[in-house]
Amino acid sequence: LLPAVLFMQQRAYRQLNAGAEARVQLENNANRRYAVGMALHSRIGDALIPSLALYWNKFRFGVSYDVNISSLRQVSRGRGGPEFSVVYISRRVTAIPQRSIICPVY
Repeated sequence: LLPAVLFMQQRAYRQLNAGAEARVQLENNANRRYAVGMALHSRIGDALIPSLALYWNKFRFGVSYDVNISSLRQVSRGRGGPEFSVVYISRRVTAIPQRSIICPVY
């Protein structure tokens, strides 16, 4: 389970998204990496965002659908909007090596 939080602000406009993705690794070796993921996020106070993703080597292909739950629901008649994404993952983040901190002895 991979939790996620995203906060964005542009002048007076603020947006907070939160949710989690469950990912299943199908194959993971030196030449091929495949995984599928299912997620549910929320644009707090505005929309629920279910999504599906396919991870293929260094790419992530995703499809999601915004389901409006705010007062705009009356205007949108409860319809949301589909979103499609392609993400290139340039490299894996490596852990920072732990260094011992030497404390002086008084």
